[in-house]
Amino acid sequence: VFRDRDSRRIIGHRRKKLLENATAHEKNRARLRARARLRVRGETEYRPYSFGTVFSIGADGSNNTLLHSFGYAADGAYPTGSLALSDGKLYGMTSVGGMWGGGTIFSIGIHGSNYTVLRDFEPSSSTDGSAPYGDLILSGSTMYGMTRAGGASDAGTIFSIGTDGTGFTLLHSFHLTSLSNGSKPLGSLILSGSTLYGTTNYGGSVDGGTIFSISTSGTGFSVLHSFDAAPTNGKYPENSLILSGGYLYGATIGGGANGHGTIFRIGSDGSGFTLLHSFDGNSLSNGKSPRGSLLLLGSTLYGTTISAGPNGYGTIFSIATSGASFTVLHGFRKKIASDGETPLGSLILCGSALCGMTSVGGASNLGTIFSIGTDGSGFSLVHSFDGSTSSEGTWPVGNLTPNASGTKLYGMTTLGGANRVGTIFRIDIDGRNLTRLHSFDSSVASNAGQPQGSLLLSGSTLYGMTLDGGEQGSGAIFSIETDGSGFTLIHSFSAEIGSPLGSLIISGGTLYGMTASNIFSVGTSGSNFTDLHAFTGGSTDGLAPKGNLTLSGTTLFGMTTTGGTNNEGTIFSIGTDGSGFALLHSFADNSATNGRTPEGSLILVGSTLYGMTERGGTNDYGTIFSIGTDGSGFAVRHSFDNASALNGSRPYGDLALFGTKLYGMTIVGGAHAAGALFSIGTTGWDFSLLHSFKGSSSANGSHPRDSLVLVGKSFYGMTKNGGANAEGTIFSYGELY
Repeated sequence: VFRDRDSRRIIGHRRKKLLENATAHEKNRARLRARARLRVRGETEYRPYSFGTVFSIGADGSNNTLLHSFGYAADGAYPTGSLALSDGKLYGMTSVGGMWGGGTIFSIGIHGSNYTVLRDFEPSSSTDGSAPYGDLILSGSTMYGMTRAGGASDAGTIFSIGTDGTGFTLLHSFHLTSLSNGSKPLGSLILSGSTLYGTTNYGGSVDGGTIFSISTSGTGFSVLHSFDAAPTNGKYPENSLILSGGYLYGATIGGGANGHGTIFRIGSDGSGFTLLHSFDGNSLSNGKSPRGSLLLLGSTLYGTTISAGPNGYGTIFSIATSGASFTVLHGFRKKIASDGETPLGSLILCGSALCGMTSVGGASNLGTIFSIGTDGSGFSLVHSFDGSTSSEGTWPVGNLTPNASGTKLYGMTTLGGANRVGTIFRIDIDGRNLTRLHSFDSSVASNAGQPQGSLLLSGSTLYGMTLDGGEQGSGAIFSIETDGSGFTLIHSFSAEIGSPLGSLIISGGTLYGMTASNIFSVGTSGSNFTDLHAFTGGSTDGLAPKGNLTLSGTTLFGMTTTGGTNNEGTIFSIGTDGSGFALLHSFADNSATNGRTPEGSLILVGSTLYGMTERGGTNDYGTIFSIGTDGSGFAVRHSFDNASALNGSRPYGDLALFGTKLYGMTIVGGAHAAGALFSIGTTGWDFSLLHSFKGSSSANGSHPRDSLVLVGKSFYGMTKNGGANAEGTIFSYGELY
């Protein structure tokens, strides 16, 4: 969704002909090459965490099993709709990700085996769709579905595809402005004979959405009804239709007598539109904005609303198909361990009970699976999604590091812990269950103290560095398992090579990093420690490196704070074997078109490196810059100042990429002179101040340190000061779109 269209087009069309005729093995190899290309280009979407899962669970809450974790580029991200089952396989869709970022269609065995991408949607193609939404409808060996974008007018599509991934056909392209069409379909298709029925969220005669029909061959598209804001109509359908006895039943999230959504009935030929119920959003015996799809049992419809109702946090309701006997069966409650809030998706029938999910609430406030009798009796939680344990340190350092599933964050503090020289900790993504995994101890040769930089996660092992301790007292490289076990020093630095700085990066089984005077590599077991380059300063070298190394193929990029032509710092490149060291740029003192004293690390987007300087620029309070990987095209993209409340001063840490925007922080400046969080486009100069830290506020932090980390659609970071105890905070910022 967020990727540069030209980049997509380049990656996509070079592979299209190969993929059309490739064997399954060749397709898999092409997919792996595309994933590697995306990682080299610095695309943020390829992250092996927080992109959704496929799971199974017993109706009684037992045997909760993770079948698949989505990873974005290789398999898709953010699954949408429900799964379809046929011949021991589950079929579904992801809304984004895949080879071209437009989403995927996939299959997976019911026990989690043989995950296969059947289709990668390509947003830049007018003959394809993008951002699939809703459920796949299975008829024999053919599946039907819809996309929310793409097609001839980028307003969504209807498609068909074989269960083996062959025979993809675009049946219809929606249109943004045509009155005889709809746009942005939501919900799912339903099939009756050879006719498909569905809804669009927009379009129609007054842009309030439509109900439509189309044959399975793609012919005979017809708008059966256009929604509007009239009290006797609805607006913005977002759910799937139900067909029974010649009538279609559905719901809208807006419109009706009170503007808070409706339940309706209409003949399958488009005649006899009737409003069965208007939600009022206030009454204790009502609800607001029905989401998910209705469930029909006999002559009774069941559904959920996302808000309002007796307790204000959504409802489960029933209503007769005639519109009589509307009843709220359950009102969800906020922060009750035995309840949920804000129901998500649709109800299904589990034996003789109704089952569904909530997006938050439950024992850990991370969402629930619930069941309830069709008469409203016997509400119970089948499962609460959760987290665990707690402890602490003080003065956090480095970036937070997410685990593979995006549910937990790992970090370090420079002080605190049992020996007051720092800790390694873990915390749940929602801020719960802080756990101390390790207390450093610089007085013991087999331990270390004062951690430096950020943790690096590889598999179930975390790697990091310390400034103090180790066998020679000059710092060390360590490893520790994510459960806190197996703390090991894998290398102790000597005084000659200097104390480590920045963070480690990994390629294969080799770690790369820097000290105050050197670039080094070492095996993950501690073997083969190699000094790749010793900085000497002067006009042809740098001195005092800063931040982390950035890897592209077999080339490492980095920065130094001094050295170079003007002794104000440099940007350099070097091979992973230590060969080919080159200065790409020398920073200059107080130049409006340059910067000085580089800060943080470089970030790679395509063939362009982005970074920051703590000083220099128009006001000498720091810059954001870009430069080609070959050293060409250096440009200052933004100059910070110390006067404007809408700017920051003295950027700190690394930039982070989300879509086509870079995000970062300054340690001072902003509205309260306590630091700020900002964004700027990679293709423009659109600088925006997103948040000003408040300093003394216990509900805020001050003077952010190090960098932001992206998990899903939120950023997480830390401040050195502020918070309830004035010893620093962990914060989140999101969601991003």
